Amino acid sequence: MKLIVTLLLIIQFNLSASEIIEIEAKYDNPGNLRIKKMIPAKLNRNSALVVVLHGCTQEADSYAINSGWVKLAKEKRFALLIPEQKSGNNPFRCFNWFDSQDQAKTGGEAHSIYNMITQTIEDHKINPNRVYVTGFSAGGAMSAVMMATYPQTFRAGAINAGIPYNCTRSATGAFMCMNGFTTNTGEQWGDKIKTINPKYRGKYPRVSIWHGDNDGTVSVKNANELFKQWRNVLGLDESRLNTAEFNTHNETFISKNNRKILQMNIFPNMGHSTSIDPENGCGVDGRWETNTGLCSAMKIAQFFDLL
Repeated sequence: MKLIVTLLLIIQFNLSASEIIEIEAKYDNPGNLRIKKMIPAKLNRNSALVVVLHGCTQEADSYAINSGWVKLAKEKRFALLIPEQKSGNNPFRCFNWFDSQDQAKTGGEAHSIYNMITQTIEDHKINPNRVYVTGFSAGGAMSAVMMATYPQTFRAGAINAGIPYNCTRSATGAFMCMNGFTTNTGEQWGDKIKTINPKYRGKYPRVSIWHGDNDGTVSVKNANELFKQWRNVLGLDESRLNTAEFNTHNETFISKNNRKILQMNIFPNMGHSTSIDPENGCGVDGRWETNTGLCSAMKIAQFFDLL
């Protein structure tokens, strides 16, 4: 039985990989990233777009497939934009979330991803009010960068094993952040985002945070710092804080009008990983994926209002 399941997963991976294509940029690509996408059949004019950002040493295709996003996008008919880092930009293929230029609005990787989003919306008639971002590890940190620098672009985002925005502006400082040595008040963290867009008066995206409490690569302390940062930016009252315990994880959230605006999911005993549920058709076991029996991609899609 286990062999049959393994073979089915291999077939699923190969078929999914063939549906991800690489395209050329028609707008500036100052970060010199590769542009990949997966567009399901019968996309309509109200379709959504999810930007999926991989972690260090990962390939865009394998992360998008193994995490469950490709299968989910095909079933629910929303588009995926899957940027990929090049080893020439970073030897470990990490998005450079810690670099001052790459986390700024212009001239680096964040601007490249923004231009890719614009191109994808135009090419496939995506609803510009239904754009979301999610990522793991360096991709999670880059998801925070994207929501901080271009808040008007995203309706919501999810950060998996990520880092608060502008935790550092150097490669040396990145290790301090990853190990959880950098802490601030909510106001101090929030100001790092607010100063990027001093004249912005629109809504900031809703945020979902995911982390394993046994993460030896990116300390789980970062989840709490992220929660503080976005609680301040979103103007959420701490008195509305709620907690819930499940078999696989613990959730902390703040709601408005019965809708979760900020959410944090902590998985006991899980390392640096993405939560998947392959027995129920979500995700493929890999180095950076853990079978917890909970499909994080599906839960995040629900948070995004895509299901």
